[in-house]
Amino acid sequence: MSHYSIDVPISGMTCAACASRIERVLSRIPGVEAEVSFANETARLQFDDQQHTLTSLYEKITHTGYGIRPNVQVWSVPGLASAGQTGPLQQQLQRLPLQHWQLNLADETVQLSFLPGLLQEATLVAALGKAGFVASLVEGQTEAPAPGFWQQHGRLLLAILLTLPFLPGMVSMLLGSMHGMLPPVWQWLLATPLQCWLGAPFYRSAWRAVRAGAANMDVLVALGTSAAYGYSLWLWLGEGSPHLYFEASSAILTLVMLGKALEGRARRQTQAALMALAQLRPQQALRWSDDAQDWLSVPTRQLQTGDRFLLRVGDAVPVDGQVREGEGILDEAMLTGESLPVGKQAGATVFAGTVLQAGRLVCEASAVGEATQLGQIIRLVQEAQSSRAPIQRFADQVAAWFVPAVLGLAILTLLGWWACGGSLSQAIPPAIAVLVIACPCALGLATPTVIMVGVGQGARHGILFRHAAGLERLARTRQLALDKTGTLTEGHPVLHGRVSWQAGLSAETILRWSACLEREANHPLAAAICRAAGAAESLPLRAFQQVVGEGVRAELEVEGQWRTLQLLAAARVTLPEAAAGQVASWQEEGATVVVLAEGETPLGALALADPLRPGGREALHWLRTEGITPHMLTGDQPRTAEAVARQLGLEAVNAGLSPQGKAERIQQLKAMGPVAMVGDGINDAPALTVADVGLAVASGSDVARAQADVTLLHGRLTDVVAAIDLSRATGRKIRQNLFFALCYNALGIPLAILGQLNPVIAGAAMALSSVSVVSNALLLKRWRPPL
Repeated sequence: MSHYSIDVPISGMTCAACASRIERVLSRIPGVEAEVSFANETARLQFDDQQHTLTSLYEKITHTGYGIRPNVQVWSVPGLASAGQTGPLQQQLQRLPLQHWQLNLADETVQLSFLPGLLQEATLVAALGKAGFVASLVEGQTEAPAPGFWQQHGRLLLAILLTLPFLPGMVSMLLGSMHGMLPPVWQWLLATPLQCWLGAPFYRSAWRAVRAGAANMDVLVALGTSAAYGYSLWLWLGEGSPHLYFEASSAILTLVMLGKALEGRARRQTQAALMALAQLRPQQALRWSDDAQDWLSVPTRQLQTGDRFLLRVGDAVPVDGQVREGEGILDEAMLTGESLPVGKQAGATVFAGTVLQAGRLVCEASAVGEATQLGQIIRLVQEAQSSRAPIQRFADQVAAWFVPAVLGLAILTLLGWWACGGSLSQAIPPAIAVLVIACPCALGLATPTVIMVGVGQGARHGILFRHAAGLERLARTRQLALDKTGTLTEGHPVLHGRVSWQAGLSAETILRWSACLEREANHPLAAAICRAAGAAESLPLRAFQQVVGEGVRAELEVEGQWRTLQLLAAARVTLPEAAAGQVASWQEEGATVVVLAEGETPLGALALADPLRPGGREALHWLRTEGITPHMLTGDQPRTAEAVARQLGLEAVNAGLSPQGKAERIQQLKAMGPVAMVGDGINDAPALTVADVGLAVASGSDVARAQADVTLLHGRLTDVVAAIDLSRATGRKIRQNLFFALCYNALGIPLAILGQLNPVIAGAAMALSSVSVVSNALLLKRWRPPL
């Protein structure tokens, strides 16, 4: 079985009921999994491409009454303007699965429109090559162009102009007077173009929904406004009554259009974080050309693995790569959160989106496109924003039966008022109000808009949520398990202390001699000692010997004499009482001690320790004050683990655990409440899987990140606090939105049934309900980390 996954932009959805309808239709197909998001208007499809084609699934979506937004690309085709060259090109384009194509001879480009996933760039390049052209994609033209002003705002502005003349009459009606009402013919002339032309999209959408056996918000709007408009015509032409409802149908349509415009604007703002990430990647790059023997500016998309590219001061790195020549200083704050710039030289790694602040670098591309670290971050944020939180299922279930239930209530309201002795003119307004006031849009937007903002805020602060479920579950955490090495500590040893016990030898000499011995070793402690010694003079060395578990031995030439020295674990050397006390003191602090000896005589010692990550004590204090109990889970020896715990003020310590032992301890902690696990290594993967929520440090292993629900790019313990606090803030916003949406309908529908709600007011309330929940979601953008 071969699985294929794609995110498809959907057009024509007007409320959550539309998304639910598409999802139900697609999910009934064997071998197809679908997740449709009304908030960002996409459908994530996963299917067995041995059983189904993308085209067949697109046909299912369009048959349901909705559309697929095409991709629009502009390709540069040098030589297109030459006479007689368009014929072969047009023949090749006709053979491709294109919806539309257009040649522009003036600037030698071709614009192509095609459905997502149906045309690969390699296929297009090959087709153009058969026609004798070498084409390149024009950067920044890979999606449908933004709609023009008329398409976005023109219809709304015209609807407002047609509705404004009704305003004096509506105000008079609210004051109990008929003054200011327009003559019936003028009311009809203003309402008809609004109802039949500007309101046509509501009818088209409603017809598609009904034809597909579903009902959405547009069905309610079309029925309500048509009833008001049609009944007004009957009263005017049939009975000559001056009490018409043209103003109601016009105002309702205009208010709904206004609400959709405001809602769309607010929803676009929820994607600001994703757009900011995408803009970090430059559109152009300087690539070395063997033919031209020079650096040529090319679209970043054209860079391939192995290509060499040039970075000058101020340039953003286009793709991930390795430095081959030069030295420079890069700002990597967007990836690591480190405010200080990082020096780079030959052999160092550079990441897409970072900026060269000083120097000049020649790099070789090692990962391009979505394979770069920035590309993976963008993809992760996209997937998380499109995923569905468990709490959203409740809203989707309500939205699925909401519209049919409202239709039934409207009919019962009409019949009830008529049966209770009222005239048809008294029964229709309450029924229209019921149709207009009840809208599942607010309910459908309540959760996904908050998820989109929450995931975006996390990405801005270096916290990547893999899916919405992890964002929701993290808020319920009551037990937090923390790996020690690489999570509570930096994960690499540094020099903690040095001492000389031999007269005439300084502590600095002990360090220098030790570094000379360790330069041939391949142990992490050896690397730490060499880093601490820095550029100190290296002495001649011979007869080097490394004994696993003990240390190193060698002969070192000092001032013309060969001295036999050994650097051993403290337990392997017999120490005087004073020296033993010093070693014990360091070990109590969690340090590893190595002793430099000559024969049986100890000359001095070095203490090496894994430093704590900054902000650890503050983070643990915040967790305890918020009712979360932290636990250390480590495979290290108890003495070292307890020393680290003392420095952090951490009480619950579980040391000497195997990877399986960590997972078993997580299972035990679950009896005390939901558990989150923070780790970075391969040995943490089982525990990350077993925990209710797994958080992985980005600098850790790929295996750990693959098993985690949340990735912490900056690796700080304070980021764990930020992730939990953001999760809680997101949960609060979701509950607020669901409360607003449910209360709005729970209060509005009874008032409409009882005739206490004017249809125009109902239309305004319905339009503002969706805007209110999206605006409340946007307030989450004010969130800041507590530490």
